[in-house]
Amino acid sequence: YIRRVLKVFRSRKMAAILLVGFSSGFPLYLTSRTLQAWMTVEGVNLTAVGLFGLASLPYSLKFLWAPVTDRFAVPVLGRRKGWLFATQVLLGIATAAMLFSQPSRALESLAINTLIIAFLSATQDIVVDAYTTDISGPSEVGAVSGTKVLGYRIAMIAAGAGALVMADHISWHAVYFVFGFTMVLLAI
Repeated sequence: YIRRVLKVFRSRKMAAILLVGFSSGFPLYLTSRTLQAWMTVEGVNLTAVGLFGLASLPYSLKFLWAPVTDRFAVPVLGRRKGWLFATQVLLGIATAAMLFSQPSRALESLAINTLIIAFLSATQDIVVDAYTTDISGPSEVGAVSGTKVLGYRIAMIAAGAGALVMADHISWHAVYFVFGFTMVLLAI
């Protein structure tokens, strides 16, 4: 029994699910805790920092556009992989675009970009859940779910603590650019 279970975890499918889970969890802190830390360092008032908590709204409302990702396919790569690739590339571009943000001077453009990232991230979560469900056999559901969550949690640590450590050595703009580039690499 143990050999059979371990065989499931050694498959290429689980490696792909770990990476997909990582890419799903990566943007979450970039639009919440990490962004709030950057805004605090830039001297943005606490009311504005608190209002940025509303950026998580797309995660709660993603059920509204989930049927669109089920109904329509992105050309070339198919329904799941196409949406996954498109959202990850767009997430990478939107995250890297934070390079041009000025939290202390242009809060509106930062808010718009943050909402775009949150919307794309919520869309990616929809597709990741559907993709992992599609490729999982009945005996793999628990392993797939655990692997996806592991990737998600590792990404949250990378985007949270990793960003703070990086920001001690490079600018916040560069941190977001590096993370945007990382999202594009994950898409590939």
